[in-house]
Amino acid sequence: KPEFMTARAYALRQFFVRTTEKPHQLGKTTLKLKNVLVPGAQAPDFTIDDYKGGTFKLSDLQGKYVLFDFWATWCGPCLKAIPEMVELQAQYKKQGLLVMGVHDSRQGVDRMVKVAGEKEINYPLYVDDDGRSARDWKVKFWPTIAVIDRTGKIRAIGLQPSHVKGVVETLLKEPA
Repeated sequence: KPEFMTARAYALRQFFVRTTEKPHQLGKTTLKLKNVLVPGAQAPDFTIDDYKGGTFKLSDLQGKYVLFDFWATWCGPCLKAIPEMVELQAQYKKQGLLVMGVHDSRQGVDRMVKVAGEKEINYPLYVDDDGRSARDWKVKFWPTIAVIDRTGKIRAIGLQPSHVKGVVETLLKEPA
């Protein structure tokens, strides 16, 4: 398993290795992937509402690095990862990084504002509309953390929270 992936993400990736129209190259091995997003793929565009009533569309953020944290208030590992996301937003916002929390809509949304205050979340929070974003992004577990580059391509997905900072720092060193 690659060190940056959670064991669960790796197991899911292995589970979904199947036939599809586009094989993806990983080293010298060709994998055919189904029902999973992979680095290098174009990020699915979507429109989502924040908990205050505002709307966001991914394609409006062309030119920024975006870190999506698909999370939920009922998810212990999600709550544990929040301080890392808060630190990344504070440290790299001026360099063009935007951290965005996308909350599972099925349960726990009523606790989101309280958790945001307790955890001092400094980035925008959105509510997944009936799981549409999770379906489009092939989210199979929470948290799922994905990093999108300035061109809208997925650069990493399924990261362990402790490895996100290294990925962000590497991407921010790339020429604009």
